[in-house]
Amino acid sequence: MKKLLPVTLITGVSLLVVYIILFNFVDRPIDQWVHNNLANTGWHSFGKYVSMLAYGKLYTAILTVFFILLIFFGPSEKSSFQKKFLYILISLTIAILISDTLKFFLARCRPEMLFEHGKYGLKFFSSKDIMNSTPSGHTTRICALMTAVSLLWRKALPICIIIAILVGLSRILVTAHYPGDVLFGFYVGTFTSLWTYKFFFTKSPSGISSSYIRTGPLNI
Repeated sequence: MKKLLPVTLITGVSLLVVYIILFNFVDRPIDQWVHNNLANTGWHSFGKYVSMLAYGKLYTAILTVFFILLIFFGPSEKSSFQKKFLYILISLTIAILISDTLKFFLARCRPEMLFEHGKYGLKFFSSKDIMNSTPSGHTTRICALMTAVSLLWRKALPICIIIAILVGLSRILVTAHYPGDVLFGFYVGTFTSLWTYKFFFTKSPSGISSSYIRTGPLNI
């Protein structure tokens, strides 16, 4: 806990500084360039297909089904796989809730608003999808999932990083988000899974054995 807290705070402050810089000087020209040069190209199609790896409605449906199954059958105390699987579900759920809450409060106009109406910036307090750009929901979901998977199976870390980066970039390629939104999504998804892991495996009321914590995927 002592190591994770300062890392979270330092990274968060650094993210805020970078986000402000991107917001004011970088986001608009990058998305405008992508819109003018990559729309209706193979890059745009590539972005659409990669984005499907973190499609929101699919994640919601999967989470709902598996939580129902867990309610009916219950996690087995003897199954480490079920404990790990439950951790992934909880990480994703918390990350989605945080992301959706931030989207509502910040209400940043999506690039589409800039291209079609010349509107840019934070409007605050809106549930309209066209004004829910920050953070990127796709990026948040895939980072939460990939972080959780890589914490549980450390050998999967390289492929998890690649998948997360590709999905994040895909949101810029399809001009659904600005780079700042994607960066924000990386932060929310990654640190949600890190903190969930910390509490799930070190402070579980069901009493996960200390030997499992010591020999588990990661000591944070």
